[in-house]
Amino acid sequence: MVVRTREALQYRDSRDCKVSAAGIEVRTGRKWKAGKAVEEAESRLRHKALVGTVATGRAGLGYFPKTLVSQARGKERHHLLQEEVRAGVEEERVSRAMGLRQQGAWTRWESILQRRITWANIWQADSHRVRFLVQAVYDVLPSPANLHVWGKSETPSCLLCSGRGSLEHLLSSCPRALADGRYRWRHDQVLKALAESL
Repeated sequence: MVVRTREALQYRDSRDCKVSAAGIEVRTGRKWKAGKAVEEAESRLRHKALVGTVATGRAGLGYFPKTLVSQARGKERHHLLQEEVRAGVEEERVSRAMGLRQQGAWTRWESILQRRITWANIWQADSHRVRFLVQAVYDVLPSPANLHVWGKSETPSCLLCSGRGSLEHLLSSCPRALADGRYRWRHDQVLKALAESL
């Protein structure tokens, strides 16, 4: 998309008056138009110039100097516009992802503990374990709630307590499983395996 933006800017801002006056439209797909994206980027940059530099974090005013679009010329102006088009496309992509219930779950991960996984860990691990880990992260394991959404089950409720059978509910929140000691049994099995290995 940035390539098409660069092409549109070259035609529009050409030094040759015949090329710039020709109104050449860069071919793109049905949904995204390079000319419209450039106009929106210019509008956003003008708005940023009106608002001024906004301090973020503990840095003082003027710590991150920015070139205003009104002061930029030539390649620098084109670079600013291309970066703004790129930022606009990314913003649109993230906002679309936030609207998706299942596939956009990663946009709502705010205070998730980071887990460092290397390629060596992935290659050494059992394929079923890696598959379970990835499916659990994206909440696509066959829990009663997911089976109901996929049309494979009549009801989304937990088989033990009749609550909503989400993945979180099954793994750690079912009151009936807690009362029956199922979570404790699972915990004890892990401790037993650790004790045997030591």
